[in-house]
Amino acid sequence: MMGYGAGLASACIMGGFFSAVPSLGLNGLIFGAAVFAGAFIGLQVIKKAS
Repeated sequence: MMGYGAGLASACIMGGFFSAVPSLGLNGLIFGAAVFAGAFIGLQVIKKAS
């Protein structure tokens, strides 16, 4: 889903994070937190499926 959203935004996932966070953009911080949360939830789902 993150890749699809990045495709819709015409940007890459890491570029959206690394270009906004150094300039203290709120969008980059929210994006980073959402990516972290999504990765954590995905890891929990994979652990339960195994």
